[in-house]
Amino acid sequence: MKLPEYSLFTILLSALLVFFGSLSLQSQVPFECNGNFFLSLTSGGQSQFYTLEINPATGGVTFNPLGTTSGFRINGVGYRSTDNLIYGVSPVNAQFLYQIDATGQVFDLGLLNGLSTPPYYAGDITPNGNFLVLLGNGGTVVSTVNLGSGNFETTNTSLSTTSGRNVFCTDIAFDPLTGGIYSFDGVQQRLVKIDLSDNTIDDETYPTTNAADGIGALFFDSFGSLWGYGNSPGENDARNLYQINIETGSVVVRQTGPPSPGKDGCSCPYNIQMQKTVTPTLAVSCSEVSYQFLIANLSGNAQTGIDFLDELPTGMTITEITQNPYIGNVVSGVGTNELGIEDMVITPGIDSIVIKVFLENDLDGIYKNQARLSGLPERFGEENFSDDPLTLIRPDSTALIVEPLSISFNSTELQLCSGDTLFLAPISNGANFNWNTGETTSEISITEAGNYSVTVTNDCEMSVDAINITQEPQALNIGEDETIALGEALTLRPQYFGFNNPVFSWSADPPSVDLCPDCPRPVVQPLFTTTYKLEMKDSLATCSIQDSIVVNVTKDRQVFVPNAFSPNSDGLNDLFTLYSKGPVIIKRLEIFNRWGDLVFFIEGIDTNDETLGWNGFFKNERMNPGVYVWQAELEFLDGVVERKFGDVLLIR
Repeated sequence: MKLPEYSLFTILLSALLVFFGSLSLQSQVPFECNGNFFLSLTSGGQSQFYTLEINPATGGVTFNPLGTTSGFRINGVGYRSTDNLIYGVSPVNAQFLYQIDATGQVFDLGLLNGLSTPPYYAGDITPNGNFLVLLGNGGTVVSTVNLGSGNFETTNTSLSTTSGRNVFCTDIAFDPLTGGIYSFDGVQQRLVKIDLSDNTIDDETYPTTNAADGIGALFFDSFGSLWGYGNSPGENDARNLYQINIETGSVVVRQTGPPSPGKDGCSCPYNIQMQKTVTPTLAVSCSEVSYQFLIANLSGNAQTGIDFLDELPTGMTITEITQNPYIGNVVSGVGTNELGIEDMVITPGIDSIVIKVFLENDLDGIYKNQARLSGLPERFGEENFSDDPLTLIRPDSTALIVEPLSISFNSTELQLCSGDTLFLAPISNGANFNWNTGETTSEISITEAGNYSVTVTNDCEMSVDAINITQEPQALNIGEDETIALGEALTLRPQYFGFNNPVFSWSADPPSVDLCPDCPRPVVQPLFTTTYKLEMKDSLATCSIQDSIVVNVTKDRQVFVPNAFSPNSDGLNDLFTLYSKGPVIIKRLEIFNRWGDLVFFIEGIDTNDETLGWNGFFKNERMNPGVYVWQAELEFLDGVVERKFGDVLLIR
């Protein structure tokens, strides 16, 4: 959808209507467009307007009220940069347009004709201040209200999502840099982008998040960062201040504040703001740091006659102005602790001034200061101070921590394990390193025991530390690989030296539940070919050593069955059963006479157990000599089941 275009006559007529209409609204007090976030919080059917601020004492979010409750329920609010007033609508039933000034006073501008499909919870004003853009019914329709026309002409257009799914968006915000429209979908819990050129909501590009369930108040700051106030999943009230990355869609809670059931928000990023950072934030005396002054001019016009001043603490000296994209007169700079630029021309957009600063000797402590822009237009507050973007408090001083030159290993002795490489990386804020090995890097690798020292220096300080590296020889040998038959047991007997109080840690591949993990000499009975690994270390040291052994398992499934037995109670071959080298379970053994009658049956016995075999009786009667047929179902230790059958001669 394209925003409406109007003829010159219509524009002139609209301007006259707005002018004469403003005569009746002379009590309005415009806001200062200074980067504040504004919230409309609704309770009991009435909205109260607040500025959202970070408490400098506690770091918590605070709501500073603008006047008293409005007496109206107002949503879809947006900040209009052309008159520095806030506009919004009644979200349900008849849609009235309201105007809010810096005192919190609400002006009823009348009923909007033509709005479609309430409720209207989401809204913002275009960067040029011409249109209030509203989302109806959570995102199925977009309505634009022409704020420059006398009767606030309204157009409605249907929206569709790229995925075809439903969305529920409770606020929108215009990117002050690109004009793009962003919202947060409470159904899929993700950032979405609205394109009015084809009337679509892109609800597929950004990932879902578990940080927020709904964000009912969205607003951009002057540097193009998107913020929101909303609620976590499972909570009804909004209490989280979110920072939202419009590149990745990530949503991060930056602070918590007072709970609110109903909320809407807007901001005025169309001003001039400045951020100040220092790199590194932790430095030493006699070193150099870099200060960056990021200046955002989103006012839409070049601002002239602006003065810049940054007075650095005593002991800091500017050595270079590495970047200054602005026209102006540099009245102080290199060789001083003060950067002063007069009569600057700050062009639209975001750019930065960068300087290098030398920190003199014995400059230890925390140093904070703010840069200042003055000569700004009155609607921007005439002057403002730099902000540290690493904190939420706005604006606040940028801190630099300066510490004495130092180096520390945090230990006087370390043990080097056999065959290992040890990396020595002492904690230091020094600039130049000189090891007793001749190396000049900040960390070195060693493979031998000995005493190692390092000296760090800068232009005016020096610090030294040393560490002793010890090494104790150790050895471990479990032995050569072994081969055993299925069902056999083996004792693992490791040989070792160099351990005063050894700790054993055995593991098996494939895993074995029967393995004793901390036994010095475990007994193993693997069902499959298995690799046993032992890791040993001294309980008082950090070094460990490993060795492994492969135990091959042969699977001889040979079962021995006698072809005759003589149940005459002479103690020899009195019972018939099956035999094997290793344990095998006879799941089922059946014996039949020559007519096919079952004369013996038994389940769940082990091979080699002669006490449970067939004694030649059937129903307490001695069976006649002759040939009998048998069949058996056998289960081996590794779970393999086999069936065997044959015949046996009963001898009397």
